[in-house]
Amino acid sequence: MKKVEIVLFTLTIIAFAMKIMHLPYNSILITLASVMLSMLYMFFGFALLNGIKLRTMFKAEGYKSVSLLRILAGMALGFVFSTMVVYNLFKVQFWPYGDQGLLMSLAMYGVVILVIAILYFMKRRTFFKINMVRLALFGLISLTVYSLSYDSLVDMYYSGMPKYAKAYKDYLKHPGDPYYMKLLNEARQEYD
Repeated sequence: MKKVEIVLFTLTIIAFAMKIMHLPYNSILITLASVMLSMLYMFFGFALLNGIKLRTMFKAEGYKSVSLLRILAGMALGFVFSTMVVYNLFKVQFWPYGDQGLLMSLAMYGVVILVIAILYFMKRRTFFKINMVRLALFGLISLTVYSLSYDSLVDMYYSGMPKYAKAYKDYLKHPGDPYYMKLLNEARQEYD
């Protein structure tokens, strides 16, 4: 399962780079890869984050060396990683509530990290040590995406199309307004 995680994470990063370069099918690829990665963490996070292999995940011997506390921590962290992936997707795709969801995910991330760190220093459990890279990577990516404003994302995506970028920024500030939607469509038609 670790290989699946790495492949899906890499596909998500590649799709984001494709979005910046305006390559075709970037939105489909970033959405599919992110949703699949999110589902992996949501449904199999307890096993993936505890180093349980797919072959032994449905057998009792796979859980002999794993305590109930580690399983619960894996479930909590899997849920947090899943929501972080989904709301990072919402933000980069300009879908509604991307900022709010990402902020909630980061708050949950902070609580889970605090609890796992306290347990690690109290009982010297290896769960924190095993997942250190994932924790740092997801925290860094999510904080970076959250700190980017929608205007800076629009500037990054549409740097070669200044009129369209301005129309898109205006539309994002006034969603649902027919006047700004008309301006956005007119700007889009100039570049098509």
